[in-house]
Amino acid sequence: METKKYQVMKRLFIGFISLLFCMIALAEEAVIQLHTSNEDRGIDKRSLFIEPTVTYDGDMIYIYSPIPIEYIQVTIKDDLNNIVRSDMTAISFSQGYALELGDLPKGQYTMELCVGEKVFYGYFYITL
Repeated sequence: METKKYQVMKRLFIGFISLLFCMIALAEEAVIQLHTSNEDRGIDKRSLFIEPTVTYDGDMIYIYSPIPIEYIQVTIKDDLNNIVRSDMTAISFSQGYALELGDLPKGQYTMELCVGEKVFYGYFYITL
């Protein structure tokens, strides 16, 4: 009787682990490659600045930074350059920032991050 109970528990455990791996594979975040504008070429390059990392997953955008950023302006624009989301926030090094996109229509979008005088931008697509 114990052996049969052990086998059932073993199968349930393996099934649970398999389901967990499937969920992790489906929830993969895509990285948004950031670029700086051409206007930044004249800025003093001796200063050390580490750019934030941006990912998106479905209807959420996540912004991470290895250093704290006190003020960051986040702007999302559609392909016609209309602002569809905008927020001013702070990011700590231990905790990222999540911006909900909501139900934006399919298409290409531009994300702009303004940190002081630095401007980063990247493109992402909504296909669902």
